[in-house]
This record gives sequence, structure tokens and C-alpha cells, in this order.
Amino acid sequence: MSDMASGDLQPKIEFQHLESSEWRPPVQLEGAVPSSSMELTSRQAVDWPQWKKNAMILMVSFHSMISVFMAAGVVPAVSSMAKSYGVSLADASYLVSIQIVLLGIAPIFWIVITERYGRHYVLIFSVLASMVCNIGGARCESYASQMITRVLTAAFISPPIGIGSGVVAELSTPDEYARKVGWWVLMTILGTPAGPFIMGFVVQHIRVEFIFWIFAIINFLQAVAYICLGGETLRVMEPENDAAEEKVSIFRKFANGLLPKRLDARPIRISDF
Repeated sequence: MSDMASGDLQPKIEFQHLESSEWRPPVQLEGAVPSSSMELTSRQAVDWPQWKKNAMILMVSFHSMISVFMAAGVVPAVSSMAKSYGVSLADASYLVSIQIVLLGIAPIFWIVITERYGRHYVLIFSVLASMVCNIGGARCESYASQMITRVLTAAFISPPIGIGSGVVAELSTPDEYARKVGWWVLMTILGTPAGPFIMGFVVQHIRVEFIFWIFAIINFLQAVAYICLGGETLRVMEPENDAAEEKVSIFRKFANGLLPKRLDARPIRISDF
């Protein structure tokens, strides 16, 4: 009887030992923000109101559209700029082709930066920096200076091409993702034909430099929309103490919302790219 009892207890002891040996505490990445804390709470973007989620997806989709819209929108002005800058038509066409190249390369670097600092601040910086470059493009008087503004504009305006689908995923449930990522893809595709079509009328009826003034105005309106309607879509850790938050002035809250905050403390390495 004792042998049979010991034989019955042996599998139970082994099973309990297996259960205890399989459990491991979660691995903490070096420099990463802890996912749970007594003083912090995680606020997911997917829990936003539906109108805000749709607005953010549409803003990012429009941002992707504008990135290719501005590159292609220079096409009707190539001939006029060749004459104004005293260069050949082939040389002037590089003002378009260099932007196409950078729109394919630059998002690789922006993806890593947004993982550290978040989407929202990078998108605001993107449109504001692009606005400054477009203002410079409207006032350029030489081929070299215009080339510099086109290079910088393409580099600054490109983040949503790389992170657009990620933003949609962070704001959508699994059954919504396919439909809403279609918004982003469709608007990105429409930017290529829409740029030359619309800016052709500007070149024909106004002047070439107004192309860049229109681009700058669009970028400014994008920045206003991001600040007023947007938010950080990556997981944000915020204080739970609502009483302390009430003491902060509205202006202070607004200012804190504009100041970049590093969401991931891990350093940026070359291998991340």
C-alpha cells in the first residue's frame, strides 16, 4: 500500500514542480518604461472616442498623401524653373526625382525615432519643418538653393509613409484594421496624380512660386489639426493622481502636450536601422 501511495504522489509532485519551474518573472528591457506600476496607468489610443480615432487616421492618411503630392506637384513647374534658374530641363527634373528617392529612404530613419519619442511629436515636427522649407522654396533664386529645400522637404515630410500603417493598427480593432488601412493606402496613392493635376492650374494661371506658398499653408493647417485633434498613439504612461492634475493650469497642460517626451529610454543604435 505504501508503494502504491508513493507512486500516486510522485506524478503530483512532478506536475507541481513543472508548474513552478515554468513560471518566470517578465523580462525587463534595459532602460524601458515598466508596463505596470502603482503610480502609473496605461492609456491606450484604441480607447479614444471613435471620432478622435477616425480624425487621427485621416490626418495621418492626408499627411501621407501630401508627402507624395508635394513631390509630384513640382512637375508642372519644371520647365519654368529650368528657364528661371538657367539650367537644362534634365537638370531641373532632378528637383522631382530627388524627392522621390528620399521619400523611399527617409522613413527608415523616422521609424526608429518615433519608437523612442512617439508618433505625435514627430508628425508635428514633420509638417512644421516642411512648412519652413516650402517658404524657403518660394523665395529661392537659384537652382542650388531650390535643390536644398526640396531635399529637406522630402526628408521632413516622409514619416507617415513609414509609420502610417502602425498608427492605423494602434487606433483600430482587428475587424476595423483592413478597412481603415485602406484609407491610408488610397490617399497615399491619390497624392501622385493629384499633385501635377492641381498645381498645373497654379502654374498656368498664377506663378510658380505660389506652388510652394500653397504647400506651406497646407503644412501649417496640418500642424494646427495635429495639435488640436491629435494625440500620442503609442502606449503612454500617465499619473493616476487626478487631484494633482487638477492643480495644473490649462496653459501648463497645453504646453506639456507640445513638449516632446521620450517614451523609450533605450539609446538609438545603428543596428536599430
